[in-house]
Amino acid sequence: MNTTRRQRSAVYEHILKIERERLLAALNPSHVQIWGDDVPSRNNEAAVMHDQFLSLAVNELELHKLRQVEASLERLRNGTYGICESCGQRISEKRLRVLPWANACLTCATRPGVRADTHELCRS
Repeated sequence: MNTTRRQRSAVYEHILKIERERLLAALNPSHVQIWGDDVPSRNNEAAVMHDQFLSLAVNELELHKLRQVEASLERLRNGTYGICESCGQRISEKRLRVLPWANACLTCATRPGVRADTHELCRS
């Protein structure tokens, strides 16, 4: 691996590790509100339940993104980072700068049968 490629890998590793730490902090269970002694009134219960639902949905998305970041770090370790998992071609540098955890090139990510929200091949 030449120096420029090594430097790029080090930069992406740093970016991915920062994102992993941010996601881990966001998924901290202390951020989930538990009613405890502060049970909401009947009038406020729906609003509280709605907020909790949104919080859980956001946590689910963050957990999915964390898995993508972890997979990208693993690809960096095994030398396959930046290679499309679908077609085997290089993922453009421009795409990786925008979405460092991308596992598919833009062509494959926008193909039918690929989930646009996660850039992963649909398994169903």
